[in-house]
Amino acid sequence: MSSSDSYVESSPQGYISHVKFANKSHTFAAIAWDCTLSIYDGDTQKLKLAIKTDIPFTQIAFNSDDTLLFGGGIDGSVYVIDLQREEVSIVGRHSVGISAVVFNAQTNSIYTSDWAGVIQQWSCDDASSISLLKKTDLGSKILTFHTKNQHLVAALVNNLIAVLDATNIEAKPKIRSSILAHQTRSVCCHPDQDLFIHGSVEGRVAVMPMAAEQMDQGFGFKAHRQQVDGATCLCPVNALVYHPVLKTFATAGSDGVIAVWQGETQKRVGITPAYHTAVSSLDISADGELVCVALSYGDELGAKAERPVDAIVVKRWADSFAKTKTKDKKK
Repeated sequence: MSSSDSYVESSPQGYISHVKFANKSHTFAAIAWDCTLSIYDGDTQKLKLAIKTDIPFTQIAFNSDDTLLFGGGIDGSVYVIDLQREEVSIVGRHSVGISAVVFNAQTNSIYTSDWAGVIQQWSCDDASSISLLKKTDLGSKILTFHTKNQHLVAALVNNLIAVLDATNIEAKPKIRSSILAHQTRSVCCHPDQDLFIHGSVEGRVAVMPMAAEQMDQGFGFKAHRQQVDGATCLCPVNALVYHPVLKTFATAGSDGVIAVWQGETQKRVGITPAYHTAVSSLDISADGELVCVALSYGDELGAKAERPVDAIVVKRWADSFAKTKTKDKKK
């Protein structure tokens, strides 16, 4: 535990699958496999709201003004939580379980994807007028995806990456093979450049241009590995997120480590000591000040005799990484 770590009160005690900051504040939401949805104040680490859902959610996303929270159910249901009224409703469905839920500010829409390869785009201004705007079928299981500005990047099975136009998801996607040798586990688009990053189950990260014809400009590197009984253990990269101001990016893995990287130089410019268990999810507040970290073990490195305790940590970016970054720059 670092001196900059603050543990939230009443952390969920099921596998914490996703944490997500609101768009305009330090409020963040967390979901877990025990069907809990928790809303926290990132500044005080206090629990603001706890809701028990009928089924576990796989991912969550706030709408533009943070009044609504969308959740993707493992049964394919698209849920919306009215945070002012504390009401939960189902607004639509996929035919199979939902793999990802994201918000895009440029289109002011929520996008949901499923394990059959379908992406749906939803209006999200008001709980009473949510509607399905568009949908597309990629024809291949979507593991996860992310969107920013006009881009939407989906990680598919068979080591494929699909790049779509978020403003017109019905247009033909650009599908290509990942430069990483193993299955993609996480993906994130650059805040303002035509780039994206994705991490694999064997601890590597790739930085790639959106344009397929520029693939030769992409590169991959080792990010999360640890020594276990004298052998090198390859640890899945469970989460990736760009800093909205500095444009460095953080990676988090099943080794319990968060590392910060400068994409252009391929250099690590910050790192945390390893936590007691895997980092299952990670997010940075819109102003870049806070980082929320979900600590949960999903047996990705093998079953343990005693399951590690689940927890959520809030860190201040400046306290956790700025000093390391400055020191590395002087070298």
